[in-house]
Amino acid sequence: MTAGERVLVKAGIYREEVQPLRGGEGPDRMVSFEAKPGHAVIIRGSCVLPKAWRPSPSPPAAAAPALWTLRLPKAEFAKCNPFSLRNLDERDGHTHPWEASEAGAKTAPYTHRRGLLFQEGRRLRQVTHREELAGEEGTYWVEDDGWVLHARPFGGTDPNTVLMEATNRRQCFAPKAPGVSSVRLQGFLIEQVGNAFSYPVEAAVSPSGGRHWIIEDNVIRHVNADGINLGGYVWIWGGDRASTNGWDCFVRRNTLADCGVSGLKGLTPVNCVIEDNVLDHIGWQNVELGYDNGGMKLLVCKNALVRHNLVRDVVAGPGIWLDWDNANCRVSQNVVVDVQSKGGGIFLEASEQTNWVDHNVIWNIEGNGVYQHDCDGLRVFNNLIGHCTDAAVRMQVCTTRKRNGQEVTCKGNEVRDNVLVDNRLILFLGDPDNSSDHNVIGDSQSPGALAAWQQSSGKDAHSQQRPLQITLDRATLNLGWAAPEAFTARPGALPGPFTKDVLLSGTIRLFEALNSPRDGAAS
Repeated sequence: MTAGERVLVKAGIYREEVQPLRGGEGPDRMVSFEAKPGHAVIIRGSCVLPKAWRPSPSPPAAAAPALWTLRLPKAEFAKCNPFSLRNLDERDGHTHPWEASEAGAKTAPYTHRRGLLFQEGRRLRQVTHREELAGEEGTYWVEDDGWVLHARPFGGTDPNTVLMEATNRRQCFAPKAPGVSSVRLQGFLIEQVGNAFSYPVEAAVSPSGGRHWIIEDNVIRHVNADGINLGGYVWIWGGDRASTNGWDCFVRRNTLADCGVSGLKGLTPVNCVIEDNVLDHIGWQNVELGYDNGGMKLLVCKNALVRHNLVRDVVAGPGIWLDWDNANCRVSQNVVVDVQSKGGGIFLEASEQTNWVDHNVIWNIEGNGVYQHDCDGLRVFNNLIGHCTDAAVRMQVCTTRKRNGQEVTCKGNEVRDNVLVDNRLILFLGDPDNSSDHNVIGDSQSPGALAAWQQSSGKDAHSQQRPLQITLDRATLNLGWAAPEAFTARPGALPGPFTKDVLLSGTIRLFEALNSPRDGAAS
């Protein structure tokens, strides 16, 4: 492939790691890899296991489940055997010190192997001890040498009678080194990848620091750690500000599902647009203390636009997280629903320049709806935030770090024109220098909540409380609302789903174009 050329790939399952050697020379002379229209093109980071499973000794009992064992074929795993490497391995170039010294050395899933096992395309769950296989079907255990698997298939099935696959690649599409730029990847199903938790990030799909990439209309799923990696290639704290690696990229209209750590991860994604993606069922590895996880985890962003994404069913990580020294970034028109995380639905961290969080729907969060610590100049406006177990918006100083030579603060932030419904706390603003006003509080259970907040904080003088009834069907994304009486908000003040300035009753389907549940991702 040379600049200005494209390849159209016909239908098939391609078990390989694609490593583009050359990129293009600009937007009008890109190198493009595209699935041929109408063709189902699948890249898998796995191989088909041989029909060589043998019964494995079970605990002596009348109802003991059938267990099976297999030695991995060396021909398929000689180049890369994810089952021989732990999720955090001492041979990794860089890991967080607290992971390597504490969690990484002692606890699952850090001590689990990177390899994934599949039965007819369905991922089995790895267990820590062989004895655990007896307690749950659809599980597997790896012997210490990393070459022998023990499995209890779904449904008590003989694994020699079904398709059994195991990951033997850590990436599916990525150049070997930085410098391959102006590349388009479009229309592929990429799945079954056994990558690591640590640095450098080797996601299933990665520009490897290349500039001007367009990653669009793909499905990326069943990944041990990260789905897409964006931005710089050299992962160091604070980023490499002298480098332009990874700048000017688009990630759009992709579905990222069943990724163990994060759907999309990036360091220094400058001038990047992330839009119209679905991120579904992210974080099942449960490694929140790794602090680099979530639906999206982006660090040191500048001029980044994250808009119109659907982020749902995320555990052990925020839905969208922009971390450290972000500048001129906008998180807008996203739907973030069903998140369990200390970081909440949308999390901005340690930034002193202006960033916006606006026109989002944030719903059913175990934690805060919008959370920031150590940030100045954040604008949170025109959002609908509901059913959070903590505050709708929380702002505070959390660390003693220095940012650009100055101790972090939490000042000059603004919260306005939001609709906040049935959250445990309305707001927590941390510093008196932060402001809030013109919000609508839809709490019918605590009719005096706004008055109490106004009295204690001296803020929200022009905000109002109404007994709103707002519901969100999280499967269909149908949003319904009703109010006993009409009321008028400031012109243009209502959040994204509401197109009128008077809120009375109605229903709307959020993001019609983003109706891509993970169970139907293959189609």
